[in-house]
Amino acid sequence: MRNHHMTCVLKDNFIYGFDDGRSELKCIDLRAAGEKWAANKLAKGCLILAEGHLIILTQDGTLALVEATPEEFRLKGTLPGVLSGSDCWALPALASGRLYVRDQANVVCFQVTQ
Repeated sequence: MRNHHMTCVLKDNFIYGFDDGRSELKCIDLRAAGEKWAANKLAKGCLILAEGHLIILTQDGTLALVEATPEEFRLKGTLPGVLSGSDCWALPALASGRLYVRDQANVVCFQVTQ
């Protein structure tokens, strides 16, 4: 795993992150030291782990939700064009039921809980 924008996240002895060498989102089993799955459905980006899901901000400004499971890549949804440009490299932040994402010029906030 060759991280570019950020480090991986850990859930239940599996790590999830973007491999810069192949621009893929991957799940790696730490116990077996092997890849469980790799997907190139999203541009590389930054991710956080929340409630069993990966919240991803891609470098092209798309927000994505992926289930953090080693069985397979499970994309729950995307929201393209949340931010513009090709330099959305900041880590998403989640606080008090709000998700914050930013690029070089803008910050967007989403209420994610009721």
